[in-house]
Amino acid sequence: DTPNDIDARASLLLASLEGGIVLATCGTVIVHALGYQLTKAFGYRHGEVNALMLGAFVERLARRGSDRARQVLSIFDGDLTGFIRSCGIEPDRTAAELPATDIDTWVDAGWNAYGRRNAVVQLERDDIRAVLLSAFR
Repeated sequence: DTPNDIDARASLLLASLEGGIVLATCGTVIVHALGYQLTKAFGYRHGEVNALMLGAFVERLARRGSDRARQVLSIFDGDLTGFIRSCGIEPDRTAAELPATDIDTWVDAGWNAYGRRNAVVQLERDDIRAVLLSAFR
């Protein structure tokens, strides 16, 4: 509402920078890469699709041996996805409805994400595919 408010703009710029630093180092870049693709394809709100991906992502990390992911899941009685859905965030499609060529493109986006190597467990393409499909069960 006040585009000439330099202090407000500087604060917003700093918050954006700090958010970017967190996202680049916290290990959830794959979630965001997949989220961008699904927002573009289906019009999901970015935060909602990230939440859908996050539950499946953390569960996959736990299965791959991440103690940190297991600790997060323990906070939610082992069901982060269930908690997210209890907040009213549900996929409006099923994995069966997603075209295979689109899934391949989205898996590539997750695989090529600039911070993929920051994940607490190194994931393979099959892991990324599993996260994507699991999020839409």
